[in-house]
Amino acid sequence: MKKLSLVVLGLCAGLPMLAQATPLKVTSPSGDSSLTVYGLFDVALARVAHDATFTDEYGSTGDPRPTKAATASVTGLMNGGLSADRFGFKGDTAIGGDWKGMFQLEMGFNIIAGTLGNGALSVSQNVAGTPANNNGEFNSDSGVSGQLFGRSAFFGATSPTYGTITAGRNTTFFTDMISDYEPTNGAQQFSPVGYSSSWSGGGGETDSARLDSSLKYMFKAQGFDIGWAHKFGGVSGASSSRSADNLIAGYDNGKWGVQIGYMTVKDNTALGNLMTNTQTGTGSVVNTFVNPGQIKVTFYDTKATLLMAKYKIGKLWIKGGYQHQEFTDPSNPAQDATMTSIYGTLVGKTVTNALLIGGAEQTKKVDIYWLGGNYDVTAKFNVALGYYYIKQNDFSNGTGTAADLSGNAKFGSIVLDYKIAKPFDVYAGYMNCQYNEGLAAGYPLASNNILGAGARYMF
Repeated sequence: MKKLSLVVLGLCAGLPMLAQATPLKVTSPSGDSSLTVYGLFDVALARVAHDATFTDEYGSTGDPRPTKAATASVTGLMNGGLSADRFGFKGDTAIGGDWKGMFQLEMGFNIIAGTLGNGALSVSQNVAGTPANNNGEFNSDSGVSGQLFGRSAFFGATSPTYGTITAGRNTTFFTDMISDYEPTNGAQQFSPVGYSSSWSGGGGETDSARLDSSLKYMFKAQGFDIGWAHKFGGVSGASSSRSADNLIAGYDNGKWGVQIGYMTVKDNTALGNLMTNTQTGTGSVVNTFVNPGQIKVTFYDTKATLLMAKYKIGKLWIKGGYQHQEFTDPSNPAQDATMTSIYGTLVGKTVTNALLIGGAEQTKKVDIYWLGGNYDVTAKFNVALGYYYIKQNDFSNGTGTAADLSGNAKFGSIVLDYKIAKPFDVYAGYMNCQYNEGLAAGYPLASNNILGAGARYMF
């Protein structure tokens, strides 16, 4: 108790240091316990060629991909051009041998509005709008949906000999590692992989990029790593419902690295709104609220396989990756139909047969490829280039909608990053994208681009 009191008193005394360049770390006099306060703030001024009105609720403010809601351009401040804003605490304490007890609590927020990131709320409150009047407000699904510590909340034990095991709300290994193997280092607004966890860390759906009620184990030695995470569903009468497993194995020696991973989720969730709109003959739009404040949840079983590699040549990093995803209807539809809320946002409708098409169950398949690199022009100035290709199979069974047909999307990105000081950098970025065939169905304009510049501060 005495040691803990000293740490807390030290933290209170050191709060003015938050303005300094490094995370605030307080260590007990004996050196066997520590507590660290850290954060990241990132704001960009950006113009999106075609987007709905920027939102105060969703963590990334706007969508740089094609949108069905608007054809007009939008210019304004965006939350997290390169990195999602966050604030957190982490600590450890010696518990015997080379073992330490440890914890981490990390919140995600929207710094330009002072709100917690809340994807579910944005979906429940915002009308999609129409291209005729561009009146919609941007909304999107997200695994960060208003939780106080939505980015992570876990505790456990770690040992350099035996590895690290944690329990709570853990990130997937895909989420942990993809940004290090992605050309722009996962730039949130200038990379489709950085922007969308459904194409990266979630193995198919953004909701599963972070796993509630999970155990996670990672072991590293001599550059090798191997890990396993399991999410417990906790659903009465169906132990597999809403469960997940994520495996990773690889090698990274600082000059080159390779990782291979696998992830499966039972009864994965995808959020959508329950609002409709009707365009009148005069061009105005009448918005109809179906169960206002509620959301629609579509359930899938998802599987994903990930392979990625990087290699350093002098000052140049070359990075590439591939992820294959498969979607089928959920394993436990009866239990899925009983879901009543997502982090406090009410569920008004559940869909458990989205892939029952033409009287037969279909499998939706998505392949994500990326290739590019980043180069240190100087010790402070880095240039990153990335190309991304996303392909969808034809799962229409000859009777589905145009969106069920095969299609593809292409993205090109460039990010210029200048480090003024260790904790502070400024950047500019551009991304262009084009949807084709089935992926373009329903879009008034199947292309889009974003141009922006911003600053990022880390402590």
